[in-house]
Amino acid sequence: METYYDTLGNYKGLEVLEGENEFGKTFEDFVEFIADGTIEVSNAPAVKGTDKPVTVITDPWFNALLSHEIMGHPSEADRALKREGAWAGRAWWYSSPENNLLGKQVAAEELTVFSDPSLEAYGHYKFDDEGTPAKKVVHIKNGILNNFLNSRETAGILGAEPNGGMRAMSAEHIPLVRMNNTAIAPGKSKKDELFADTKEGYYLVGQKTPSIGETRQNFKITCWKIFEIKNGEVGQLFRQGGITSDSHVFFRSIDAVADDFKLFNIPNCGKGTPMQTMRVGNGGPHMRAKARISSGHGEQGTGM
Repeated sequence: METYYDTLGNYKGLEVLEGENEFGKTFEDFVEFIADGTIEVSNAPAVKGTDKPVTVITDPWFNALLSHEIMGHPSEADRALKREGAWAGRAWWYSSPENNLLGKQVAAEELTVFSDPSLEAYGHYKFDDEGTPAKKVVHIKNGILNNFLNSRETAGILGAEPNGGMRAMSAEHIPLVRMNNTAIAPGKSKKDELFADTKEGYYLVGQKTPSIGETRQNFKITCWKIFEIKNGEVGQLFRQGGITSDSHVFFRSIDAVADDFKLFNIPNCGKGTPMQTMRVGNGGPHMRAKARISSGHGEQGTGM
């Protein structure tokens, strides 16, 4: 049995229903797109997992979940300081003020990750709940760990300037450091070049389910559709697929980032005890890296 759902939204009014959204579809077309695609996937064979990394190209829709879970949450200062440990709420790149990777390479030079509350998406605001002006924060710059999204308190602990990351779900809740519009920055390559230069690999489309390590040091993220790539061409569709990797290994394996940036609106980012739900924006362009293919049916192959 295959099931799938996703949401449609934007930082706009009712014109969202007429197609001014991240999918560029009217509400009716979007419903048909999800329904028809799920039927298509249900008739596809299950992908076989690989026991070694292979080339993967991830689309902006998939990268919305990747940037949220593996790049966004570990870039929140309270998580780096171990204040969210009960919810996989630490960061593998920051163990303590004396032992961390700030200013050091954590990814390939092609990767830049930022949070920008000025963008018109669900994570848009001008001031946080401490009255700090909202600012664009670059978390990873050309592969170098650069900065965290912070509060006034955590900024003081980290020796940084406050950058407006403290927000609460309502006046009844305590503000937390929350990502806003957190995404992978566009690169210099063209989308078609990523496929043309790939002899063998897989193309992941759409986001589904994340499974993450305690410090986000490793992950498994499944996708809606996974296609085989052969000689630069997208071919066979499979179901029940995803990728798994150690985060730092995956980041360093990135060898191409396209310029087709897209931001998706996420309505249900959960954090805190008691739980607070926040609307945020996540995404990026197409990206190429290496990871092991995971299969929901436990079918294992030998790789390519």
